[in-house]
Amino acid sequence: MKKRLAVLSVLIIVLSLLCVAGNLAYAEEVRPARYDTVIMGHQVAFIPFLEGDKVVGVQMVGDFFGASGISVRLDIYNCDAFSVGSSLADDDLQQLAGQIVELFDQVDKCANVGYNGAVGVTSDIFRYNEADYGSELEISPHTYQMLTYAREMYDLTDGAFNPAVYRLVDLWGFSSRVYSANPYGLPAQPYDRRMDANGHYDSLPDEKYVEAFSRPSFVDFSQNAVELSQRDGKYYVTKNVQPVTVDGVQFEQWLDLGGIAKGYATDLVKDLLVSKGIDRYYINAGTSSISLGKEYNGGKQNLGIIDALGELSYLYADTLLSVDVEDRSVSTSGQYIRKYTVDGVEYAHIIDGSRGAPAQTGVVSVTVIAPRDGFWATKGDCLTTALTVMGAEGAVEFINKMGDELQIVVQYRSADGKKQILSNIPKQDVTAGENFDNYAWALLQHDDGTFYYKADAPADRDVADYTWLLAVLGSVLGVVLVGIVVYRFVHSKKTTLQNVTNARKDKPFKLGDVGVYLAVVLLVAVLFVAFLGKPNQAMQKVIVVDEQMQETLFVYDVPSGRYQQNDNSVNGWQIDVQRADSGLTVTFSRTIDGEEHYNVMYISFGRNASVVMKDAKCGFHQDCVRTFGALDRSGGAIVCSPNRLTILTE
Repeated sequence: MKKRLAVLSVLIIVLSLLCVAGNLAYAEEVRPARYDTVIMGHQVAFIPFLEGDKVVGVQMVGDFFGASGISVRLDIYNCDAFSVGSSLADDDLQQLAGQIVELFDQVDKCANVGYNGAVGVTSDIFRYNEADYGSELEISPHTYQMLTYAREMYDLTDGAFNPAVYRLVDLWGFSSRVYSANPYGLPAQPYDRRMDANGHYDSLPDEKYVEAFSRPSFVDFSQNAVELSQRDGKYYVTKNVQPVTVDGVQFEQWLDLGGIAKGYATDLVKDLLVSKGIDRYYINAGTSSISLGKEYNGGKQNLGIIDALGELSYLYADTLLSVDVEDRSVSTSGQYIRKYTVDGVEYAHIIDGSRGAPAQTGVVSVTVIAPRDGFWATKGDCLTTALTVMGAEGAVEFINKMGDELQIVVQYRSADGKKQILSNIPKQDVTAGENFDNYAWALLQHDDGTFYYKADAPADRDVADYTWLLAVLGSVLGVVLVGIVVYRFVHSKKTTLQNVTNARKDKPFKLGDVGVYLAVVLLVAVLFVAFLGKPNQAMQKVIVVDEQMQETLFVYDVPSGRYQQNDNSVNGWQIDVQRADSGLTVTFSRTIDGEEHYNVMYISFGRNASVVMKDAKCGFHQDCVRTFGALDRSGGAIVCSPNRLTILTE
């Protein structure tokens, strides 16, 4: 009987294990794995979106808008109309992805100022820019819609948003022709300035070009100047702007829809998802144009706004504040990335057409949270640019004009260097981020509900003042405690000399003395931790990652001096390693849009090993070379955004 029970028990255990194993195998089978594919010439990654161990949707990542390489991320969460199956290669998902890619391509082929036929495409905007005064051009419905929304925002902002300032953008060195290292071979211009090896200018544009390109008649974007029309189901634009002449050379008016195209494409994708009944999603085009539905669980999504005046890199940034939103469009513009300095003055990429120069209003970043529908991702892209040009006072007037239709967050640096937030979102509705208390909430409300700017509004907490206060209080307390110890010691010694007999009976340390000594030690320890803190750890590893595919390309172990390289990367990276007595030179190269791009990394040997980006062909003035210094501690990062390459240290 016992043997039968034993055998039965063993069988039960075996069957249980088989069931568990079968369930695990089934779980492994139904959980989709990452899937990489090429759709209409774009490499697209599909990644399961997880909440813990649960698959709640799929993330789609790819680069669009030609040589600009704008990264687009789309999260689609499981809902009544959509769910992730056992494979991310599912036909329905791939069909949806194809439709999304096609929308981005259609917008790019309309608005890309560089598409001059060199890549088999000539965009509507390129044709307009090359057209002579008086020319009428047939354009696509998408171009017509973008120009129509741009005109609406031009009128609403009294010209603060103006796509007709593109000659000025090019003159100041922020056009794709200049800033992206001229990937399509566009012709040089007589006003081009000399750059040094690091992409820095040593002078400002010649004033004669600034004056010519900023004439009101030349930057006019009204209906009389840039005439939009429809006939027989077709769409047209007529250039009614006369060219300007400088030194005998004629210059035609140029338009640029770069400040609106990402938002317009985002709106198109959002409308596609909504038409299919998908209401749980997150679309992010280049971090500046966002459309949000509901969270994966049907609730609101948390929107974080970065601290534009804090420490920034392409990968890491502190969150200034966050708000909970759903079914909204979000647009952001910032003056903190595309910029350069001449003679100690900073010039960023947003141009004030009325001045003919980069806006220098103190506005560093603008975020506009708008309705989901009505192409507000498109319009919001225009408004963030316009509010940067308007400055603090203009932003307040605009907020009062728009009422509660929009929620706006402006990060502003005043003339005396104070960090301020101007926002019509109730302060109690935001969640404070890491550096929130360093800012003053400078937009206040009158009794009638209108807002006004309070320039001298105090910050919630001045960290530096509190640090010094802590230091002073700590020092005073330390002096008091030391004084008590000295007094007790002297008093005890005097008493001992006066009464030897009693002194012999005294204990070396009394309970009060021990308490004082411990308090002193504790104070010293607290001050040491508070002011010295934990030092950064020396660099132990250098890791190079393809940020687009989240793929590790190279790992260097500092203590051993050994390295590993991935010669089979999805994006086709070629890795060349050259070792010398003093260090390691590693070159990463690959072809992007038919052009060879590369990054050169140098790792120095020795006791104080460090890593630095020495050279790059990536456009954007080699930001990875000139902006990021050498790293010799853990927790650092160097980022090449155009090439999507990241160096991390551990």
